[in-house]
Amino acid sequence: MIKEAIEREKRGEKGGLSTTLLGNLFSKGCDERTMTVMATDLIFGGVEQTAHAAAFTLYLLANNQHQQNILFQELSNDKDGQNYLRAVVKETMRLYPPAIGNIRKLGVPLTLGEYTIEPNTTYVLAHQTMSQNRQYVDNPHLFKPERWVRNNEKEDIHSFLTLPFGWGPRMCVGRRFTEMEVFSIVSTMVSRFKIGWSGPPIGIKSEIVIFPEGPLRFSFNPR
Repeated sequence: MIKEAIEREKRGEKGGLSTTLLGNLFSKGCDERTMTVMATDLIFGGVEQTAHAAAFTLYLLANNQHQQNILFQELSNDKDGQNYLRAVVKETMRLYPPAIGNIRKLGVPLTLGEYTIEPNTTYVLAHQTMSQNRQYVDNPHLFKPERWVRNNEKEDIHSFLTLPFGWGPRMCVGRRFTEMEVFSIVSTMVSRFKIGWSGPPIGIKSEIVIFPEGPLRFSFNPR
């Protein structure tokens, strides 16, 4: 699929990729191997994160029927239902981020308040720890999508407190792909089924990324 798309771009056929990632890479002189690697990373990185994020989101909704009903009503009245849906996914990412944190090495000195950090220092942005700290979030272990909804109960949470996909030029290449897929999966499932959970609390396993451990004991009853 990727090779065929690259060949269409080379031939300049209508329907080529001049306005897409591959098209931009091709126009900048990237070789075919680089373009293939970038596209593969995007697809597989996004697919893996999508599966984990969708599972955690549905788990939280299954165990919080009130929030699930709010989302269902919004999706029923507004086919996009984007406001509360985005809040649900963002709250899921706060509780179950794709990774426990990001590791970076400073290239220049950095001053943070009374602290000065020297170049070449390795530091960890511990998203999972910070986003579940009572110092920064009210009732941090409570699933509360409303905390992200404007003009509702939106809390004053620092925009960089939770960065599940990182930030800047090293941000996860599969972010947009993952968000689009998770929104589609969750909205479709909630619109068609009342989702329940019949097992013990979900287990978590952390390797390079965080993912569910053990069987996913969902129940799906048609609405």
